[in-house]
Amino acid sequence: MRIFGCLFSALVVSLSVWGCASNTEPAQPASPERVQPPTQPAAPASGAECITAACELLASQLAAKLPPDKSIAVLPLLDGNGAIRVLGQVVGEEVRRLLLEKGLRLVARESLDAVLRERTIQMTLATSDADTRQRIGELAKADVLVVGYVLLADSEVLVSQEAVQVDTGRSVAITRKEVLPAANIGGYLAYIRRPTAAQASGELPPLALRYQFVTPSGSDESVLADGSTVSSGQKFKVRVQTNSDCHLYVLLYDSAGQASILFPHAKIGLGNEISGGANYEIPEGTKWYWFDETPGVETFYLVASYAPLPDLNQILTKMQEAGGQKIQLATAAREKIDDEVTRGMVRQAAKDYSVKGFKIQERGVDVVDTRISTDRRPDIGEVDNVVRGYATVVKKIMLNHR
Repeated sequence: MRIFGCLFSALVVSLSVWGCASNTEPAQPASPERVQPPTQPAAPASGAECITAACELLASQLAAKLPPDKSIAVLPLLDGNGAIRVLGQVVGEEVRRLLLEKGLRLVARESLDAVLRERTIQMTLATSDADTRQRIGELAKADVLVVGYVLLADSEVLVSQEAVQVDTGRSVAITRKEVLPAANIGGYLAYIRRPTAAQASGELPPLALRYQFVTPSGSDESVLADGSTVSSGQKFKVRVQTNSDCHLYVLLYDSAGQASILFPHAKIGLGNEISGGANYEIPEGTKWYWFDETPGVETFYLVASYAPLPDLNQILTKMQEAGGQKIQLATAAREKIDDEVTRGMVRQAAKDYSVKGFKIQERGVDVVDTRISTDRRPDIGEVDNVVRGYATVVKKIMLNHR
């Protein structure tokens, strides 16, 4: 456009000189203001711009052939090891958005979460294995699956997608391989869901955690922000998403100065090894936590870690000691709880133990807590330091229980 502008300016100058030739006055030289600066070379496209352009091409090719009357699930793109990288997640989400704008029937995001949470599914087989294809279609509530691949070369990355009919396995649409310069998208190649092959190489992104505490509000829900006031008997649950596969824990330092594990838990069917990019609800479905009758400040810690935490019971003990509590534990009970907790669950079997020093506290699900005696007021800053010493990603929210 700028080159055209220069040519047009030159043309105007020529016509002005030519027109003045028939007048008695001499032609005036062109004004210096008419001189255009040389055209600057365009700045190289950023990684985000390259990805956006590729997604637009992929979506256009798919939209031309996808059936408008079928429900469509766009899955994250996989690499050659069957892993999901940030790039595969971003491309899948953006193509889904573009297809939705084009008026196609896309399944709800919650249905895609169901697929991402199903860690046993090998999505690499979606186009060839009938059982896997049917399982993904069932979870996603989809008639058509859009799968894709991220292929890494020395200096470039190729992305492509294919739409497959769930019931027949027939290919509905296949895109071209769009080329992305590897130098521009290095940060997008970190893993979200790591490959199953132990020898597969690749960087892990710094863990990030998004969360929301919600409580019923009439026929809807409202968000509990840090510092919100809650009442005894009030229900709540936690919604969480991480950017990569990891282990998730929800710890509580409650108004009585007791530390406990809210998640993982035997009465919550969900395990705490979660998939990156998927949305989780804790507890799931119609289950809720609720607040007991003891008022005070309730402090929740959401902990994300690539490696499982080594000894949850030790963490709870240190939290209580840091808060100024003297723990009274019977040896047999401690051994029992150690055995159960280190396997990642607080077992229902703990109910069968009435050893002094332990009780079952109802918070919508059973939580094993320790009875304590108070030596001084809790020091929540020291409790923070204990929890943060075990993981790089710790989110804290404090609620005022009145």
